[in-house]
Amino acid sequence: MDNFDELHTVSDLHLGGREGAEVFCSERELAALIQWAANRARGGRRVAFGILGDIVDFLSFDGSGYFNPQRAVEWLDEVATKRPTKVVFEALREFTAVADATLVLVLGNHDIELALPDVRQRLIDHCAGANEQRVRVVFDGTGYECRVGGERGATVLCLHGNERDKWNCIDHGALQRSVRSVRIGGLPAQEVAPNAGTRLVIDALNKAKRQIPFIDLLQPEQEVALRVVLALSEQERGVGLASALGPAAKIWSQLREDESRLARGTLGLEPTDDPLAALEVESDATSDLGSADARAAYVSDLFDKTEMRFENSADPLDPKTIGSNGSLGLLDDAVRWFTRGSLPETLRRAIGVDDDGSDKPANNVLVGSADASVEAIRSWVRKDRDVVIAGHTHVAKFIETKRAGSVSSVFMNSGTWIRVIRLRPAWLDEPTFSSELMPGLLRRTMRELDAATVAGSPLVSHDRTVASVEPTENGAVVARLRFVATLAAADGANAAPPAALDTRQLFRPTLERSCEVVSAPTGGR
Repeated sequence: MDNFDELHTVSDLHLGGREGAEVFCSERELAALIQWAANRARGGRRVAFGILGDIVDFLSFDGSGYFNPQRAVEWLDEVATKRPTKVVFEALREFTAVADATLVLVLGNHDIELALPDVRQRLIDHCAGANEQRVRVVFDGTGYECRVGGERGATVLCLHGNERDKWNCIDHGALQRSVRSVRIGGLPAQEVAPNAGTRLVIDALNKAKRQIPFIDLLQPEQEVALRVVLALSEQERGVGLASALGPAAKIWSQLREDESRLARGTLGLEPTDDPLAALEVESDATSDLGSADARAAYVSDLFDKTEMRFENSADPLDPKTIGSNGSLGLLDDAVRWFTRGSLPETLRRAIGVDDDGSDKPANNVLVGSADASVEAIRSWVRKDRDVVIAGHTHVAKFIETKRAGSVSSVFMNSGTWIRVIRLRPAWLDEPTFSSELMPGLLRRTMRELDAATVAGSPLVSHDRTVASVEPTENGAVVARLRFVATLAAADGANAAPPAALDTRQLFRPTLERSCEVVSAPTGGR
């Protein structure tokens, strides 16, 4: 296990995408943070800098599909050498040139192509050049584990955070089979079936966001995004209802399938002619199915439902052929529910505003209590780790659990570095909704969205979260969640960030959260 003096992590950069519609625009701030970490390593500390998934967004480029092995290297080269984001890769090469620096790269759900041998090597080349020995790559879904603060320091697990997300779980078994076909057999990469979140992006959101680009920034994601697309479609706001409903049926079907595979522990298993064999692989995952007869009945029922759909239509997922009593018939009811009434009312329901007008916790930054996404991760990982860091949801969190003495265990969500829009309940009240919010949301470019204000506040925000684990002067180890400040504008779009920034210049101290996870030693370590 690697042992560091300090660890600093970011996630969900989503670099790249359709030119002019990129959701990431914090090149100078991220480069400055990486340079700051490099300077700390030059000071004799063993410093790790981690990027915990969704490094490049291969789903957002023109011509992207569910899986893009043919164009991934081309798009990665473009992001690393031609666009303003090249300053980030220049900073990463500067960081990995330092002897005591280590770069940690974790796979996300928008960049699974990075697991392919040629794409992986190109990423390492762009980030480290000849210093690839200072790069740790974890692209198999197992996360990265290390220790911070010496042999008696804090144990830290770094994940992307999609591992238990029914919308965005990766079939790592299928992905690794594709990797093997390339590396060992010299064959083209095998197709990896998309999860529901990938289907949502490719089949619905990529089409919608050309008309309403704000949908790419709306938080939280997934169900909310699809509901808003449906709501705007019903109100004839630039997206056809039929074009939204067609993909929705297949998205919902994939979601239910992946949810079942996650629950039963069969996600990632190699395909087999015997479904019962797949269910038998992990006995604890199938214990809820009871006896062998019960498992056989479960599989038989799945087959019967599938066969019935094929008998009724050539396309069993076509929403026009699924009756109101079918398993996907609830989609019709959901659409009617989410699109009834006025558009403000529809949006209030879509973004999760309670009847009393308050935000649900999932919409907030720095929530102290766990939501479903947090609980899914915390219930899955071992309980003896001092710190667990994940990203994925784009919602920064710091959740402290008290332990014996003065120390705690901590779950941190490292948030995101893209532009985000978090709608406030007050913005949905008239006349603010009609006169300010809707005109702002319906602006057609990212630059126009950046300039929009609602009730005197910017419509778009930039969180730029950093999750760190580091020692204090007295030898304790603390977990710390910080936010990087906006740097003063520079001359020229590609101007390099300042060569050196101290902590007071780089971070916004008013938003910081921290707590002790390993107490100071009473004697020598």
